[in-house]
Amino acid sequence: MEAPTSAPPVTEAPTSAPPVTEAPTSAPPVTEAPTSAPPVTEAPTSVPPVTEAPTSAPPVTEAPTSTPPVTIAPTPTPPVTIAPTSAPPVTEAPTSAPPVTEAPTSAPLATEAPTSAPPVTIAPTSAPATEVPTMAPVTEAPTQIVATPVVTPAPVPAPTPAPAPVSTLPASKWPTPTEVVQFAAAKVIAAGEVFDGGMKMYERSDVVCNDAKAIEKDDAVFVVLAGGMLKNAIIGGKHVVGAFCADNKCAFENVWWDDVCQAAVVINTGLGLTTVTGGGAKAAGSRVVLAQSGGSVTISGDFYMDECAALYESCSTCGPVKRQVVVDGVVSVNPTAELVRVNKNYKDEAEITKAKIVTAKADYKVCTHYNGGKEPTLVGSGVDGVLCRYTKAGVSVVSP
Repeated sequence: MEAPTSAPPVTEAPTSAPPVTEAPTSAPPVTEAPTSAPPVTEAPTSVPPVTEAPTSAPPVTEAPTSTPPVTIAPTPTPPVTIAPTSAPPVTEAPTSAPPVTEAPTSAPLATEAPTSAPPVTIAPTSAPATEVPTMAPVTEAPTQIVATPVVTPAPVPAPTPAPAPVSTLPASKWPTPTEVVQFAAAKVIAAGEVFDGGMKMYERSDVVCNDAKAIEKDDAVFVVLAGGMLKNAIIGGKHVVGAFCADNKCAFENVWWDDVCQAAVVINTGLGLTTVTGGGAKAAGSRVVLAQSGGSVTISGDFYMDECAALYESCSTCGPVKRQVVVDGVVSVNPTAELVRVNKNYKDEAEITKAKIVTAKADYKVCTHYNGGKEPTLVGSGVDGVLCRYTKAGVSVVSP
């Protein structure tokens, strides 16, 4: 009789049971009926006879789904030829039926070495073997035998990091210059010209910061004429003024002032609108934008300030000229002065619609009011109808 591809030959020794001609240590030999096991030729009350299949056991040549073999040992004793409950029979390979000679539920396979059992040719240590087969052919294991469930451990969630303190720069990281360019004289941007700095750093080769020196265009890195634009540039610390807007109507877009001296931007004369969109400034000891002339300034695009004095200062000693400023998107971290400074007697107007100030000062003043003149004097601060307009929803002051 030929065994199917998924079952071993009849005469094969199991991995953990003695060979065919040997009785296990706890069972008597085949021709002897021990006190706990029926004889070979006799079927005890609990074991079917050799030539007859009990109600729960199949005949010798048929492999039932759950019946013991022809010569069955009691449940605690392994039979002469052992096959696991999940192995296919000798003459028939059902998908889930045991072989013809079936062993108790705890016996290993006859023709297959499970992952935790020794190979077929090894005799068990508990009984001497009189015959050791050289090597039983190992057939393909049924899928239900070799399929060992793999328990995937649940991923351990990473610890939630503590919120980082407010650093020198929020989401828009301070840029790194691609190159450093030094001018021996101020670079002039003509009316209608757009100068794209390509994220290079620009500074003067012949000027150093001097806080006491009078503000002049000759000490600037850039001189922007009315209608000119400077964009995508980083201005280094070697200057007195970063950008000198000669006649108002200047535009600055994504310009970063690194280590501001007297001012990042000075609006010298003329009327009209000057815009500062995006970018940022560091370490402005006096102010970022100084408006000497009349006209308006709009600062927006989440302009970033790190340890700076006033974002906008209306000049108090430049004459009785009305000036206006709109702040719509600014982040100021660790400021050293108010956000906006205006002159009450010059009828200045400041409107702050969106600003975030990060400071440890409990009494931080967002807007201060001065009376301009030869000797400017502080006359008030905070919200004031027309002079300084903002709301708590638009302006937030938070601790670092």
